[in-house]
Amino acid sequence: MDSVIVSTFSKLWKDIYKIVCDSLSYRIFSNVSAFLKRVIRNSIFFGYFMKPADVENKQKSRFAEVFSGWSKGISRGFSTTGDLIGRIIKSSRILSVIYDFYANILFQSLRTFGIMMAVSAISYITLTGIFSVIGPRSIIASIALLLAGGLLIMSKTSLYSVLENSRIFKLTVGKMGSLNTLGLSDNRKKQTNSIIAIIIGLIISALPVFLPTLYAVGGIAAVFAVPIIVIWPLVGLAGLVLSIAFIPTMLAAGLIGLIWIGVILNASVGKLKLNGAFLKGKAALIYIIITVSGGILSFSIADSIPIALIYTLFISVVFLFIILVKNSLALKTILLAAAVAALGTALIGIYQYLTGNIEVGWIDSEMFAGMVRIYSTFENPNVYGEYLLFMIPLSLVLFFSTKRWLYRLLWAGAGLLMVVAMMLTMSRGCWIGLAVGVFVYFLIADRRFLWLFFAAVVIMPFVLPEPIMVRLLSIGNLEDSSSLYRLFIWLGTFSMLKDYWLTGVGLGTKAFSGVYSAYAYNGIIAPHPHNLYLNIISETGIAGLLAFIWSAVAGMKNSISTALSGSGFKRHMGAGLAAAFTGFFVQGIFDNVFYNYRMVLIFWIFIAMSFALAVINKKVDENG
Repeated sequence: MDSVIVSTFSKLWKDIYKIVCDSLSYRIFSNVSAFLKRVIRNSIFFGYFMKPADVENKQKSRFAEVFSGWSKGISRGFSTTGDLIGRIIKSSRILSVIYDFYANILFQSLRTFGIMMAVSAISYITLTGIFSVIGPRSIIASIALLLAGGLLIMSKTSLYSVLENSRIFKLTVGKMGSLNTLGLSDNRKKQTNSIIAIIIGLIISALPVFLPTLYAVGGIAAVFAVPIIVIWPLVGLAGLVLSIAFIPTMLAAGLIGLIWIGVILNASVGKLKLNGAFLKGKAALIYIIITVSGGILSFSIADSIPIALIYTLFISVVFLFIILVKNSLALKTILLAAAVAALGTALIGIYQYLTGNIEVGWIDSEMFAGMVRIYSTFENPNVYGEYLLFMIPLSLVLFFSTKRWLYRLLWAGAGLLMVVAMMLTMSRGCWIGLAVGVFVYFLIADRRFLWLFFAAVVIMPFVLPEPIMVRLLSIGNLEDSSSLYRLFIWLGTFSMLKDYWLTGVGLGTKAFSGVYSAYAYNGIIAPHPHNLYLNIISETGIAGLLAFIWSAVAGMKNSISTALSGSGFKRHMGAGLAAAFTGFFVQGIFDNVFYNYRMVLIFWIFIAMSFALAVINKKVDENG
């Protein structure tokens, strides 16, 4: 039951909204916006984005037939691999038992985990005594594990029974939801597997004895996470979105590879279907082919090939989303994971600012003396700002798509913290991108709130702190070294592209800087062109730029058309994705937003969400 404060807030908001809607200025504004909407709908350019997305690709052109053949060939290759893995598991008694244990891990009784913890405690203290020195921490850890294990051994409840009654579970899948809704098996039969529990307990007890703490923690996590992701790849997809802001690039790439293994294995036993996924995401498939070509034809092949492989894995998340995210609830789970992660980064960034625990730099010290810029977990304030360009619109989606005011307060607060973090990045391009993105969100989702947007634009110069206003007013000022630096790099890049516009120079900073140095304007050397579009054409040529534009247009079309044809969550989700893309593309004018590999992955995750949203919306329309 919502508190009195929440009820008061809800009533106050409704009263203010009614006063505004009854005002003359709002009626004038509504008439003007309605006129503009009619003009936009009747235009050829915007009309294209408003038509329903053709995710099934039913065109009978020769081009479509070629893609259909490729898609079927790739699916057959994955199916063959999956069949081989499946036969290996079935032929091995040990692997079959392990697979069965992890496949039903949620339905294991708490007694199973109690046995695991008790064995781990006894084994850990024994191994520590043999191979190391038993200290107070070892004794305390062992006693705590033993006591907790003893309590769980006496319980007959399954892990799933505990989870389904938790607030987090109900917030994720709803009051009437179950694991079936998320595409996971829902077997409520309680199980206890003492032998596997003992083996796992022995393994996890040995890791902290023989490995450094960080590696031991990672190993223990892997013992549980790796099999679960292979068996339930959707869990891995949610984990990827939740962790991308906190883990290294190679770990993210490894996680995607693990999810693919799970997809292939599940497809081999008939739990998932791969048919059509590669055809629906044909824009991403073409971009993968051109990206690989950019690695092979590079001026620095040794450096570009690994980058091409990483990009291929990252772009492949488009197909993972099409295969795994089958309903709105699964998409909401992904959305919730992304928003929670973003809130975590905002708290870290604000902590950096308040404590001064931040690396000084990233700014013209003469023009902006004493100013600092937060970067949270991204090491670079511009990169962190680009991350928030994607995540802040998600807080709007969660705010407007929930009906409970308690949750609305939660997401309003989370969104506000993200905006504060965005301001503290001092990234001017990201500020502009965010403003344009929020405008697009309200324009698509509910233009009645545009008055609030314009009011904020008018009021902000009078309420923003002086350092932020100084930074904002410096946009375009060539006395700022960063502005002049970018201008010179762009001029040098244009000069280079006169010779390499067709094929580019290859992927990565080494390929770019190796060729660019001969064209550098005013002697300024740079690792990348500080512009997304110049960077893409520099790496992969005009074909790469066209393929990127194709993917970007497909993402925008999926988002906008779904928003305009749907309602509730789908409408706001489509608007949120369109807003995120718009802000990102605007920032791409001022910086190479693909400089950080994690941003490449995040971009393709959002493209993937747009495809999943379009597929879900089409299914709903077909089912009535």
